[in-house]
Amino acid sequence: MTTVFQKANADAALAALKAAKPDAEADLETAIENLIIDLGHLAEARELDFLTLAARGIRGWAIERINPNYVGEGPLVEIQIDGQGLSRKPAPDQTS
Repeated sequence: MTTVFQKANADAALAALKAAKPDAEADLETAIENLIIDLGHLAEARELDFLTLAARGIRGWAIERINPNYVGEGPLVEIQIDGQGLSRKPAPDQTS
């Protein structure tokens, strides 16, 4: 069951998606994925730990799904990127 609180937060997230101007052809799943990617780039640009922020956000989401008024720590959330399947990050351009 969705609470009024959860609906308001979902509506705010939809407004953020619309403000991010996702590809008009993209479905909702792709738009959400792209916004998460963009948030990762923003965090990196501002020298913030995106994985920690994402884990805390997921923990908060998990808590709010059950009880929006809960004030405890909530569940453990760990995010790991193993690097398999990734090519090396390109070296900075040496010509400038």
